Amino acid sequence: MAKSSVEKQTSNLMGQEVSVSEQPKEQVKNAISFQVGRVAFNKAVSLVGLGLPSKDFGDATCGIMMSIDEDKLSELTLCTNSIEVFVRTKIKLDQKGKAGSICPNGNIMSAVVGRLRTMKNPINVDYLSDTDVLNVTCGTEYEGKIAHYDTVGFYMPPTNEEIKEYPEMSIPIRLIKRALNEVAFAASKDKTNIQLTGIFFDQDSNGMNIVASDSLRISIIQYKSKINEPKSVVLSINHLELISKVLRTLDIDDSEVVKLYITDDMAYFISDNTTVGFQTYGNSYFDEYKQFVVEPSQCKIIMRFDRERFLNLLTLAMSHNYSSTDAITLKLLDVRNGVFENVATSVSNSNAFSIPFDVKSVKKGAGEEKAKKFSIMVNPQFLVDVLSKVTSKEVDIGLIDYTDGPAAVFPVGEENTGKYLHVFSLTE
Repeated sequence: MAKSSVEKQTSNLMGQEVSVSEQPKEQVKNAISFQVGRVAFNKAVSLVGLGLPSKDFGDATCGIMMSIDEDKLSELTLCTNSIEVFVRTKIKLDQKGKAGSICPNGNIMSAVVGRLRTMKNPINVDYLSDTDVLNVTCGTEYEGKIAHYDTVGFYMPPTNEEIKEYPEMSIPIRLIKRALNEVAFAASKDKTNIQLTGIFFDQDSNGMNIVASDSLRISIIQYKSKINEPKSVVLSINHLELISKVLRTLDIDDSEVVKLYITDDMAYFISDNTTVGFQTYGNSYFDEYKQFVVEPSQCKIIMRFDRERFLNLLTLAMSHNYSSTDAITLKLLDVRNGVFENVATSVSNSNAFSIPFDVKSVKKGAGEEKAKKFSIMVNPQFLVDVLSKVTSKEVDIGLIDYTDGPAAVFPVGEENTGKYLHVFSLTE
């Protein structure tokens, strides 16, 4: 978009400062025209397409803003902005284009460009506002017209220079992926408390806790590292998945560190020519979540299992129930043996089972003179969720109490990548 044709207006929508681009009437006939390589254009369109809303609202929030500045005629900027999320990237053109802007329907543009990537010629895009038509051609192989929206309705996100003025927060990429895999399942589905539906990245000078909880259980990755300027933020699981997709598209290695720029309600990620912004849920979680961090020494008994075998037997026991959350009885018979058991007690659940399991070792703790036999009722889904996510060969399951819980799961031998802890109530 030509700088001389841009008037920035500031408004506040959903707590986000946005700029609305407008073209004065006398300059509306400014054309945008460019030629671009098929592969590069398809990658850029696919990348910004990640920021399109899931539902087509029939306005510019569902479009891809494509613009060329007068002083950068060899560079095309593509951007999507659904207000909650925006993705912006820049690519080099085969030759200088004409300055201007257009906002075609994102889904249609993505579908067309995706098909054109197998053609032989570069893609040409031409728009003349007096005809109100966006022409797309690919040599003699394709010629088409694509629907578009009024660019006045597109909300311009902050520039990279503006974003870099915000406070920084660094997160290793491997921990973002672990957060999605190992703690996200414990987040709440109830949006009454929106913070609990996200993942809390809580830094202090000694490291970072990555936390998810639905109030009945909590999963925490404790990552030790010296952090000079600690920050905290609650990130939506959907937005973390978006970051992960962008990182894959950009071929960024898992060993790298993501630098986020944080405001009260937004976070931004910049990598070379690509920028992603998304809403956050603030920088606080439920009060005193750290009190639920359980150390093995606090457990009265700790049982070690072969994770995969224990999980298989547990899911076998669950298959007898009508719901995955129906409680089952877990009994410890002695220091080497236990059993999953359910005795038919009602017409509604007449399935009974007795499935023995092996215990690799039992340790006493918390002042106990010896480990006791016990029988407890557990929600098996809480156990399955964590046992199916971690990769350790063995797990320790500890009980804070022999009857009332809670229970804690400690993967064995994963200290080098961050200590993991999962705590849950027994039967709710």
